[in-house]
Amino acid sequence: MTMIAVLVLSPLAAAGWTPLPVLRSWTGVVVDDAALSAVPDGWRVDDAATWDALWRTWAGGGEPPPAVDFARYTVLVAVALGPNAVSIQPLRDGNGTVDLGIAATKIGGPGFGYLLAEVEREGIERVVGGPLLAR
Repeated sequence: MTMIAVLVLSPLAAAGWTPLPVLRSWTGVVVDDAALSAVPDGWRVDDAATWDALWRTWAGGGEPPPAVDFARYTVLVAVALGPNAVSIQPLRDGNGTVDLGIAATKIGGPGFGYLLAEVEREGIERVVGGPLLAR
């Protein structure tokens, strides 16, 4: 899987994109395909209400979500169809655009795997082609 990630990231790295450190991450598998409807706009979470709803739908099991200071951080969202493990390497260009290098296992079946990655907001203008919400 590492080789795949390196091959996917190489063109972006060669074009001046640099790795964006992931501070914390949460992963899991959801067996209910309908829960994909909870994916937030722009594949990121910028506020506590969206974070709470996503966490309770995908990961929480009734527990509250981990605390995130959305004035300083945003949470990137990646999914892979099927009960798969997901990994990412977010990259940022010099203009504040973040793109995700995503790798996943290839297991067929119902549901989806997810990864939620907390990163610093500073210097980020756009994520995966969409503007970051103002803070």
